[in-house]
Amino acid sequence: MIIKVTTGEQFETRKEAKEHVGGKWVFERLVKNGEIRFIKDGNNIASDGLHYPKQGNRSLS
Repeated sequence: MIIKVTTGEQFETRKEAKEHVGGKWVFERLVKNGEIRFIKDGNNIASDGLHYPKQGNRSLS
C-alpha cells in the first residue's frame, strides 16, 4: 500500500508517514481532512484524486 500526502510525497508504511508529518495525531487529522490518501497499488488511477477530496463520486457499475 502506498500512502500519499497532498504535498506530493509518498510513503510505503504508516510509520514512515507518521514520522514525516509529525506524529500520530497530526497524521490522523490529515487523514480525516482528506489530505492523506491510501492507495492500494502502485499504478494508481487516483493520483489526481488528492486535489478533489471526498466528493463521493465512486460509481460501482
